[in-house]
Amino acid sequence: MKNQIFTIRKPAGVERRGSATLFYFLGLFTILYPLCFSAAEAVQPKIWQQNSQATFESGEAEGVSLTRDGTVTLSPGLQVVADTEAAFVWSLVEGPQGDLYVGTGNQGRIYRVKVGADAELIFDSPDVAIFSLAVGSDGALYAGSSPDGV
Repeated sequence: MKNQIFTIRKPAGVERRGSATLFYFLGLFTILYPLCFSAAEAVQPKIWQQNSQATFESGEAEGVSLTRDGTVTLSPGLQVVADTEAAFVWSLVEGPQGDLYVGTGNQGRIYRVKVGADAELIFDSPDVAIFSLAVGSDGALYAGSSPDGV
């Protein structure tokens, strides 16, 4: 950033003497000082370290993805299509009619999401998670669950 030079001119026909001049320049200094240095401080990089899983988890990841080897990258844009209220989504598959089937975790449920509609619960498994979904050539939906399998 280039240095900026400010020229302060006394308004024509105004005489400033003594303490009035001092207050005039103090007022200008009070206004201009933050303007000169706030822009310079705004471009300084902020560096921090996270030394534990707890400090990492205390942050909020918005617009980024974390790979399994710990690399943080920009994530693709996301759009909420439906809310299953599930803690985890483990599997997705598109059905023959264009519906989206969603296998979830912690409650082992399967939802169907139709375009422009809310998620509809179609199967509530006794297992914890639905880890895989597949649609057969006949349009049948197959699911793989854990820990016992359905």
